[in-house]
This record gives sequence, C-alpha cells and structure tokens, in this order.
Amino acid sequence: MIQNNSKQTKSIGWGLRVIILISAFLILTLALVFFAFSQKVDLVESDYYAKGLDYQKHIDESANYSKLQSPIEYNSLGKTLQIKVPLKELGTIVSGKVKLYRLSDSRSDFEIQLSTDSLGFQLISFSGKAFSIWRASIEFKAKLNDSVKSYYSEKTFRYTPAGIEKY
Repeated sequence: MIQNNSKQTKSIGWGLRVIILISAFLILTLALVFFAFSQKVDLVESDYYAKGLDYQKHIDESANYSKLQSPIEYNSLGKTLQIKVPLKELGTIVSGKVKLYRLSDSRSDFEIQLSTDSLGFQLISFSGKAFSIWRASIEFKAKLNDSVKSYYSEKTFRYTPAGIEKY
C-alpha cells in the first residue's frame, strides 16, 4: 500500500491577486481624495485679493512704525493682553483697530477698536477664548503737531491655561 502524504494547498491565482491589488489601490486613492477635500482651508483674510492690492499702504504704515523711538509694548496680565501705545511720541490716537487672529482657526478671529486710556494702555481679555497661537495686529492713525500719520504693528503670542506667553 502506498500512502500519499502530500498536502494539497490552495493558492490564489495571479489574476485574482492583480484584481485585489488594483482594488486596494483604488480604495486608498479614493479615501485620500475624500480626506483631502473634507479638510477646511482657512485663509487669514477672506478678501485677500483686495488686501494685496492695498499692500503699499501697509508697507508705509510699517515703515512709519519702525521709525518710532518707543515701540508698542505687549504685556501679559494673566488671561489679559495689555497693549501700551507710546502716546508721548505719537500724540493723540485719531482712529485705530486691533485685529486678533487665531492662526489655527479663522472662526475665532475678532476685532476691536483701539481705545487707550490717557496713559496709552488698553486691556484685551482672552477669557473664554481658545488656547492657541494668536497674532495681534494694530493699525491706527495718530495726530501730532497737526500731522496725521498711519502706523501698523503686529505681535504673535501664545495663549495657554497659564495665561498669555511670548512666542
């Protein structure tokens, strides 16, 4: 009596292997496309094109700011940002605004009017705001000796549970 101890194994044919490989590739490609299109893309400004055309004004305002002897000071008072504008050098603030950008989510951005006290201080509370990296940009006009000039300054900082930290 002859015994046959050979084990029969079934293997997947080459045609089925090719179909499985192509199917896996298509599924991964479609998943990647779906993931890419479902991501939210935030722009710093929604009207960036119009802002780009007006960029020379921004360059001039930044140049005026860089000529100041005393820059704007940004200080942390816990969860409050303290801004000190050097009124002795600038005179009186005619108009201005402070824009605060959350770099990771534009829905958290907010803007307030620049309204300093008689010493040049303004406080901005971050209580209730998301912990993240923020950028404060200050754009204002100041009047000194019957001359009105525009200025622009910006500062990036980190808001954490411990308060506002320099970045």
